[in-house]
Amino acid sequence: MNSGSNDHSQKVQSPAEDLILESRVSKRLYTVPEAAEYLGMTDWGIRGLITNGKIDTVRNGRRVFLAIEDMDRWIAENKQRERTY
Repeated sequence: MNSGSNDHSQKVQSPAEDLILESRVSKRLYTVPEAAEYLGMTDWGIRGLITNGKIDTVRNGRRVFLAIEDMDRWIAENKQRERTY
């Protein structure tokens, strides 16, 4: 017999759990305008990197995307220390 004390409430996630979930499903591919914003460049600057083979792309038909990993790699490869003479 049912005593009427069924607890079907859903578990509420903590903010930390929300961040973990968000990081697992975060965006991986960016359009050219989104990549330009991410890298602090213009759309044409991004297109120049693509044309000159400086950064890889992911293509879906005519649509062009840039992977976050490739953008982060480009940043790391182009990072320079300021030299003092």
